[in-house]
Amino acid sequence: NGEDPVKRYMDSIKLAAKQAGRSVSGRKLAILPADTEDVEEENKDGGFLGGLLGGNKVEIPASLDGAMAADSSKVVKLRHGELFGVPESSPDFSPLIGGPRREPVLCEEYAMRSVRVDPTLSVSGNTLKSSNSRTSRLSVGEAAARIALGSVSAADGLDVFLSSQNGKDEVPDETWVEEFGRVEKMLSSGAGAQLFEASFSSVPDVERLADWIATKWAPAVLRTYELAGIRIGARPVYAARAGDGRTEIVWQQLDNFETATVG
Repeated sequence: NGEDPVKRYMDSIKLAAKQAGRSVSGRKLAILPADTEDVEEENKDGGFLGGLLGGNKVEIPASLDGAMAADSSKVVKLRHGELFGVPESSPDFSPLIGGPRREPVLCEEYAMRSVRVDPTLSVSGNTLKSSNSRTSRLSVGEAAARIALGSVSAADGLDVFLSSQNGKDEVPDETWVEEFGRVEKMLSSGAGAQLFEASFSSVPDVERLADWIATKWAPAVLRTYELAGIRIGARPVYAARAGDGRTEIVWQQLDNFETATVG
């Protein structure tokens, strides 16, 4: 009948969430892509879904969180980037890429176990985009379970973005608590998502420090950087001086087998 099958599928999920939400009195959690836009107007469907219900017009909720509660501001939103990974119970799952090797390579589910949680909306008003970050399905499931069980701080209406980072160690309970606690503190102070923050003591010679970073620190560190888990996207390649007292780390990626500098 010409209807978009993806839209039909999403509308079906919204309707199911709307029906299920009526019987849930506890915390409600919506798992969404980071770049899902919030819209307020409902639409009426008389096509495929209407046909299933006797041809009547069906009110399709405008968003998944809006379908789960009359007041969508009470729904906790857990957003994710580009998803990767398969469940360990899947027959397609293997912790090793290409099977056992003399020098085994771990799959992304194990090479990118570390997580980071940020407010979806930054202090500048920008929204984190799913195309700029990647998230393991296993981490999304664990974060959702912790929010639902109340083992991390997640007030009604919390809107956070979960991304996966390089790290082979399993994320301990304390790290999950710290990540959500950090977000809560940032939101209460009016701050937004930050990529990195650090405090340093006074530097007596900035030029010598910049030279040391470019010629000593960066070459030694980048040689040991774990690149096996980075199969998609940019990676740090080298550092270079960029003016008085400044050093920049150059990021590159392969595009059609050609190297392109992206940052």
